[in-house]
Amino acid sequence: MKVSNDVEDGVASCVRDHLKPGAFHAEVVKGRLERQGYSNATRKLLKRIAPLSWKVLVSVCEADFRGRVIPGVQEAKYLPGEMMGEMIGREKLDVAPTQPLILGRDVLALIAGRGISRKPGRWVGDAIRSVEARRDAGEIITREQALEVLRTLEL
Repeated sequence: MKVSNDVEDGVASCVRDHLKPGAFHAEVVKGRLERQGYSNATRKLLKRIAPLSWKVLVSVCEADFRGRVIPGVQEAKYLPGEMMGEMIGREKLDVAPTQPLILGRDVLALIAGRGISRKPGRWVGDAIRSVEARRDAGEIITREQALEVLRTLEL
């Protein structure tokens, strides 16, 4: 059977990450993952599976959950999916999970403001990736925090 690369990538994402929503939920229930950590983990998951919709992933997760031989599983709510959907809706994590907090123009504006004349190049992407790594680590959340981190980088 032949399918497009998008379908193949989507299936691979579902296979690779179908346990994540349940694992995130379990960590929250056990008190080992706070709201912000859960939000960040969810955002990173959405970024990793993009362009696959989170709804497709959660549907696969729920199908896996319901396919288990556990009394009452067919009637039970799929709480990990509900929790993830609520978080995504509340924080609008599905609007642009793959968009960085800062862009190349922010990096260039910063150095121009310092009176430095430098041509765009790989260093701009390196700066953005450095900021995004801190975001993925949960150290920063907002664009304002990202700009502050950018100001501290050696450009």
